[in-house]
Amino acid sequence: MNTNEITNQYMFKKKNDIYIYVLELEDGFFFIHRSIDKLPFEIMLEFEIYYDFVKLHKPVKIIEKKKEISIFDLDALVKEYMFENGVIYVRGGSYIHEHLSEEAEQFLYNELSNAENEYPDPIHDHSYKELIDLYFCKTWTLLEIEQEKKRILENFEKYKKENAKYKQILNIDPIDTKSKKSMQQKHKTNHLNITHLHDIEWLRNYCTSVHNESSVFIDHKCRYEATNPNNQKYTKMLPVLKHVYRMYLKYSNSKSEVEYLYPRFLLDDFFYHRHRVHLPFIQDQIDAFCNAYRLFTLYVLNRIDECAYDICTWNYDIEWQTSRSIYMLETLKQNQIKEANQNADNEKTGISDSMNSVGGG
Repeated sequence: MNTNEITNQYMFKKKNDIYIYVLELEDGFFFIHRSIDKLPFEIMLEFEIYYDFVKLHKPVKIIEKKKEISIFDLDALVKEYMFENGVIYVRGGSYIHEHLSEEAEQFLYNELSNAENEYPDPIHDHSYKELIDLYFCKTWTLLEIEQEKKRILENFEKYKKENAKYKQILNIDPIDTKSKKSMQQKHKTNHLNITHLHDIEWLRNYCTSVHNESSVFIDHKCRYEATNPNNQKYTKMLPVLKHVYRMYLKYSNSKSEVEYLYPRFLLDDFFYHRHRVHLPFIQDQIDAFCNAYRLFTLYVLNRIDECAYDICTWNYDIEWQTSRSIYMLETLKQNQIKEANQNADNEKTGISDSMNSVGGG
């Protein structure tokens, strides 16, 4: 089907007024597609029959309906919802399949991650005027240009090192960075913050509550029940504990200890094999573990604050300024070289004309 056929088909359908419908689905998912004007229950039934994603996540209600003006409106709205809710939770338009190709996923993540940087920034406009005043309102020699470039690049290297240090200590790595789910949610970065201190207290209280439970405990239920909220919270805490201790060791120059380096050795029984736990013999160990991790977390949070302060001392738009400054300096350099070559050519021409005039005389 060529472009003209697609356009003609679209204009034919347009006589019936096409609408874009946004369906809220179960479990926080969304599906967006087009149809003619129908009753809500007809639209939900139509989408469920036509699309596998809506079969998998049943429709709850229509939350938005808008008349389609352009053939590109549908994909634009799909991407808006992906931007707000995450690519994994939204399907529709050109992206109706539950599992997108790696190329489609990469394209979407690149497009959505750059979306916030597409709007004009008044701070950049102000910085641009400052750069114009600095580099084009005075005469620069070639030596001065090279010295200024060296100064800017050295300064930018210092910033990159401090910024990398800040991101490393702040960002918590997922458990499995190679899994598909991790790839789908990589734009949602997990940061270490003060709430993790509350999680440590939760861990202490949960582990020491074992004596309140019945001595008859169904071990397999706790081990295999994926929906157990305590197990889920514990699983999410493990990469946090690992990150905290790794950063603590790095910045405090302390020696590693096995019980803190591998917290699962101590904690797994409380969540998966609680019938094995004999609290009177392990109560002190749990308290010592939680107290230590509270200390580690406070230490790392203080280092994060220090790094954040260091980053704030740099210009807000240092990356933007650096690239533009280097470009302007290169432009000045090329102009200087061009002017020097032109002057040299003029001198040669002048000397040649003088010699010719003398010879003719």
